[in-house]
Amino acid sequence: MPDREIVEKGGKERGSTKQITTLFEIEGMLKDFVELEEEIEEIEEIQNETAVERFINDSKKLQRIGVEQSKIVDRDTIETLAKKSGISKEEVEKIGLDPKQKIGKQLTGIRCAYRGTGTYKKPTEEQVKEITEMGISLEKQEKDANQEFIEDSKQLLGIGVDVSKTQSRDTIETLAKKSGISKEEVEKIGLDPKQKIGDKLTSIRKAYRGKGKGRKPTEEQVKEITEMGIILEKQERDATQEFIDLSISLQGIGVDVRKIKQKDTIETLAKKSGISKEEVEKIGLNSKQKIGNKLEHIKRLYKGSRNGKKLTEEQVEELEKMGISIESKKRTTKEIVQASIESLTDIEMADREDAALKELIQKEKTTNKAK
Repeated sequence: MPDREIVEKGGKERGSTKQITTLFEIEGMLKDFVELEEEIEEIEEIQNETAVERFINDSKKLQRIGVEQSKIVDRDTIETLAKKSGISKEEVEKIGLDPKQKIGKQLTGIRCAYRGTGTYKKPTEEQVKEITEMGISLEKQEKDANQEFIEDSKQLLGIGVDVSKTQSRDTIETLAKKSGISKEEVEKIGLDPKQKIGDKLTSIRKAYRGKGKGRKPTEEQVKEITEMGIILEKQERDATQEFIDLSISLQGIGVDVRKIKQKDTIETLAKKSGISKEEVEKIGLNSKQKIGNKLEHIKRLYKGSRNGKKLTEEQVEELEKMGISIESKKRTTKEIVQASIESLTDIEMADREDAALKELIQKEKTTNKAK
């Protein structure tokens, strides 16, 4: 069907419907273009707000809800920073900020810019003044391992981890498990479960005693550490507590520690509960460690036949709760026979069990004769 002609008054032709449609399309495109230009201008306006200005504005918002900005460290998100001041994720979201925003990295970038390095725009004198008034230093600072340890420990305390149980071999994950806190809960507060927090504490203890390469903790840092129940003084090695912590870690992955025998390594003990060597190593334990010998050593400490730190009543109670007996008990004939059968692969143990069995049989014969 041919295009219908449109004629103006007086008979003058105005154009076809096709031409009008094209005009409408052009008008629509022009409108879209104008809107796009406005959006670009808005984006440019946002981009013109430097990283420094954004940091300052966000920091002021956080201060208004009670967040202490001076506590920012490089790895902080807004959420982890807020938690140090007892401010929840929900309170952060209420003021329109993203809890996952890496505010610590922003500050690191600003510090670099202040010194003339990095990619951020250098802060103005006015901006430097605003930042320092919030208690934040822009000067280059030496890494303070002591303060990092304190901050990490406080975060762990905040989710229920008993940091006083930190041992030299601990990662954050193995330490957290002692308090029933999962790897996922640790990751939620921005910490690396594989971080060797035990090594950090060992270094701090050495520095505190004037040894090692680390910076000696300040009086204030020592106070903060001890208030968390962590002892910095040199301590006598506590084999019993090490065994208890080890057993708790194993229980956490499903190992029945009641089944420990003298010849057991962690690997052979774990296998009795269907737990693999790989699962043991995932929690940072050495599968070849002779856990059976450790228990024998503890039993001797308890009886007083071995030198070392004696067991406390609390430790004895903890062992009993796990189903581990350290009392010497008289065995029945059946138990000795069973132990002898189980130990046939161990010549030395088999000899001991055989001697015990013969002694028992001889006692029974003597008793029968007396009757």
